[in-house]
This record gives sequence, structure tokens and C-alpha cells, in this order.
Amino acid sequence: MPTIGQLILLAIGLVGYGIATVTAVRRFRRPAESAGSLTGPLVLGLIAGAGLIAWRVAGAGTLLAVNGFDAMVLIAWLIGLEVFIVRGAGRLKGVDVFLLPVATLLQLASLLMIRLAGSGASHMHQWHIIGHAMVITLSGAFFVASGVAGAIYLIVHRAMRTKQELSILGRLPPLESLERFGRVMVAFGFPLLTFGILTGVCGIAHVPAPNRSREMMMASGTVLLWAAYGIAMLVVWLRPRLRGPRAAALATGAAALTVLNFVAYLLMRSQV
Repeated sequence: MPTIGQLILLAIGLVGYGIATVTAVRRFRRPAESAGSLTGPLVLGLIAGAGLIAWRVAGAGTLLAVNGFDAMVLIAWLIGLEVFIVRGAGRLKGVDVFLLPVATLLQLASLLMIRLAGSGASHMHQWHIIGHAMVITLSGAFFVASGVAGAIYLIVHRAMRTKQELSILGRLPPLESLERFGRVMVAFGFPLLTFGILTGVCGIAHVPAPNRSREMMMASGTVLLWAAYGIAMLVVWLRPRLRGPRAAALATGAAALTVLNFVAYLLMRSQV
């Protein structure tokens, strides 16, 4: 269970992400008005999140505690960091309006996972399992970002086709930038997911024999997700016409499946 100090850091991070989200939405809806800077609240949320993660790591004695609470906090922090880097690079304007709410909701969702924040079985603290959890979490953050970019792509594409709400076009990134960002996120996430699965196989080999079938069942969703991303990447490569809104819809759906698989895995892991 998180300590009082850790819950305070969690609350500070939630407030930081929340204020940054509100500021981003206000600036997006009323660009002519000054809604303040979101950098300060975002940095506050990132610092609080980093402090919480470091505290949890030190308390657990591992590089990453394997439970839903820590995973939700870490993914929220990674998405917030992505927003910070994208804003610092001066690219993809308006993407923070979509990514920051995701970080805020994940930080809030971590509260629901507190009861599932056990230390896990002893074999979960071995270094190959710790690396497995870390890279799987990181790949999930990349896939979520790719899915958000796909959703924004669909919004921009629909506005251009229907010639409605054209005023938002100047506040969102061009389609080419969104497509490129989505591809880059998947290009980073897929190798990490591959490495995570390989380390997971090593982990299953170290699980006590009576528990291996359960571990394999829990891992099956991630393997299917890896296969789905691999097939999608192969199809897009073989069929260049499968781009634009179709590819964006594919990325958005895949990101939703990623989150669903992640939550299902964490719920099953909490019962171990």
C-alpha cells in the first residue's frame, strides 16, 4: 500500500496534470485569450510523478514494482513527458489537448488500483522480470500516444472533408505531421514490446511449475497484441495505399486494445 507521503505526491501530480489539461483546453478553445502557461503545472506533475516512482522503487527494492498502481503512475508520467518533449520541440501544436487528459485520467485511475498494489510474487523481483515490466510499460505509453495521434488525425480529416469546424484546423497539427508522429511512436514501441515478450518468456521459465499455465494465460493477450501490431505494420508496408484515415483508425483501435489488455493483465496479476 502507498504511504501517506506517496499519496501526497500522487495528489500533487494529479493536480499538476489536471491544471495543465484545463489550461490546454482553454487555450485550444479560445486561442485569442491568454489562458496562462501549462508548462509550470506540467513540470510540477512530472516532478511529483518522478518523486513518487523513485520512492516506490526504493521501497520495493526493485527497479519497478509490478502492480497496477505503479504501472498507471508510470504510464501517466511517460505520457506527460511526451507532451513536454513535443512542446519543447515546437511541433504538433494542439496535441497536448488530447494527451494531457489521458495522463490525468491514468493518474486518477491509479487510485482505483491501490488495493491491487501488493509486492507480487518473489520471482517478480528478478532482474529479467523487472526489465520485462519496464519495457512493456514504456511500449504501452508509445502505443497510446500513437493512438491519440490517430484520433486527432481522424478529427482533422473529417473537418477537412465535411468543411465543418474548419476553425480547428489552425489549432491542430497537419495530417502529415500526425501520421509521421504515429509511425515514430509505433516504431519505438514495437521493438520494446518484442523485447518485453522475450524477457517475459525467460520469466515464465523461472516461475514455479504449478503457476506456469496461469502465467502463460496472462501473457497470451500481450502476445496477441504483438502479433496484431506486427501484422498491421506488415500490411501497411505491403499496401502503401492503406494509409491516411484507415491507418489512423487502425492505430486508434490498436491503442484501445493496448489499454484493455494492460488493465486485464494488471487485474489478473493482482490475484497472483
